[in-house]
Amino acid sequence: MKNIIKYIVIASAIVILVPVIIFLAKYINKTITIKDYEKRIVNFCNNFSNDGISKYAIRWHNNNINFEQVKNYDISPLIKNYFDQVEGKFEELHFSASDENRIIFMSADNYNQRLAHLTEKGDVWVLDRYFGLNRVATISELEKIIEHVGNDKYSGWRLDKDSEEIIELPYGFYLKYRKCKSKRLNKVKKILSCKFLDRNINYKVNRDNKIELVYLNTAGQEERIVKIVQFDEEKKIKLSLEGLFWENSGDTAHLTLCNRLYEAEVVEIDQEFTPDPT
Repeated sequence: MKNIIKYIVIASAIVILVPVIIFLAKYINKTITIKDYEKRIVNFCNNFSNDGISKYAIRWHNNNINFEQVKNYDISPLIKNYFDQVEGKFEELHFSASDENRIIFMSADNYNQRLAHLTEKGDVWVLDRYFGLNRVATISELEKIIEHVGNDKYSGWRLDKDSEEIIELPYGFYLKYRKCKSKRLNKVKKILSCKFLDRNINYKVNRDNKIELVYLNTAGQEERIVKIVQFDEEKKIKLSLEGLFWENSGDTAHLTLCNRLYEAEVVEIDQEFTPDPT
């Protein structure tokens, strides 16, 4: 009888302890995982390591560093489009491109096509009226306006990042430039700690998780900020440093090729079809 009671007690203990052990194992494993993610975030923010961070977060952080360091942009693709248009080519209706670091975007419409469409007089008539049929955009004309490195007509064109908003070009064209607005915020000396505010992390793609970052500011004082982190398909962290290290993060420079002759035609047509108030 005593042995039976002993076995019952042991069995009961096992029944009780197994779930407890499983629960504790899961809790400990979850805690270790959370602590690991928190450590990875701190390391990333302090530029120690990108381990466990998504390619998206790394790219945007690196792009912002490039925004800060760049002195001029290679705008050769857009200048080639300008040469093509000046010399009367009609192939590409709309042009767009970005540099390899995606820190400047360039775009243009084919104004030969647009002018021909507006006037309904045909391509040759438009080119003859505005430019002359034998017009050629020479390098020497453009080199007085835009920095050119090398002898290749279609490459080596560079735009200073502090250029004016409007840059006049020959044959009625001009460049409309919008500077990159991204800039570094010099308020963080070091990230001290990270904590997930909800210990039940949502690992589903692009679902928000709140974290609290404690950082040492440049005055030597501790401050706190709440940020949102998400996870990608590989359970790597997507974290924006907007408002912490950067302002207007990812707001790139834009350069557009425009044409005053086309704009004048648009105004003329608008006036033609606008009723006279008198």
